Amino acid sequence: MSDLSTSEIIELKARAEEVRSRFDKDARRPIVIEFAGMPKAGKTTIVNEIHRFLKRCGFKAKMIGEKASICPIRDKKDSSFNIWTVCQTLSELLVDTQSPPTASDPEIVLLDRGIFDAVAWLRLLERLKRLKPQERESVENFVLLEDWRNRISQVILLTVNPAQALEREEGLLPIAVAGSIMNLEVLGQTKENALKCALDFEDYFNIVHIDTTNKKTASITLKVAQLVLDVVETQLNERILSIAKEDAEKIFGHRTILGCKEGGILLTLFGTTGVYESRPIVEDNELRVQA
Repeated sequence: MSDLSTSEIIELKARAEEVRSRFDKDARRPIVIEFAGMPKAGKTTIVNEIHRFLKRCGFKAKMIGEKASICPIRDKKDSSFNIWTVCQTLSELLVDTQSPPTASDPEIVLLDRGIFDAVAWLRLLERLKRLKPQERESVENFVLLEDWRNRISQVILLTVNPAQALEREEGLLPIAVAGSIMNLEVLGQTKENALKCALDFEDYFNIVHIDTTNKKTASITLKVAQLVLDVVETQLNERILSIAKEDAEKIFGHRTILGCKEGGILLTLFGTTGVYESRPIVEDNELRVQA
C-alpha cells in the first residue's frame, strides 16, 4: 500500500483495530469472504495484502489459497480440474467454520476462489462445450448446498479488461504466446460469464463487483480493505428478532414441539410483539426468545 497517503493508512488501521476490539464480545462465527473473478484481475495479490493487514491489526485471519496452482490435473479446461479445486477448498472451509468455534479457529477466512467462483467456472466450461449441461447442473447443485454457501458472508468479484489481463500476464518481457485460458477470446467469455453469474446468483450470495482495469493496486486494495471491514461490522451489528420468554412459554406449555395451530399462533406473536435488537443484547437476556 505504499502509494497510499499516510493519513489513509492511519485511518484504516485505526478503524480495523476498533472493529477488532469488539470482535471477541460480539462475533458469533467466522466471517468468510470469497475473492473470485478473472485471471490477472489482481485477486491473489489483493487477498495476500488484506490477509497481512488483518493479521497486523490483531485479527485471527486465515487465507485459503487458490488450489489451481497445486491441482495435479493438467488440463485447466477439463471439468475435473475445477471439481478437484473446489472440493479441496470446501474441505478447508468446512474445517474452519465449524460450530461452535474454538479459540484456535480463525475469526476471518479469506477464500482465494471459493464456491461462487467454482460455479462460474463450471458455467464457463459448459459454454466452451467442455461440460454437458446435466453434468454441470449436478455438480452445481452439490457445491451450492445451502449450509455451505451460507457460510460465505461476502463475495468480491474482480474483473479486468481482457487486453489488460494479457498485458499483466506478459509482464515486462512480453513473449506473445497464447494459452488455453490466457487469450482474448476466452478471457472475454470469462468476464462476460462472471458478470452474468453475479446476476444469476444474487439471491445466493452477497456479491460486490470491482473492475480493476486501469486502477492502481494500492487504491483497489484500500477499497477492498474498507469493504472487508464493512462486512465485519455488519456481522458485529447483526440484529435478531425476539419475543418475551413468558409469552412463548404460554404457547408451548410442557411441549417441545408445536402443532400447526400453535405454530401459527407463535408466528403471529413474533410478527406482532417481536423486537429486533443486536444479537449480543438478545443472547445475554434470559427473558427473551430468539426467532
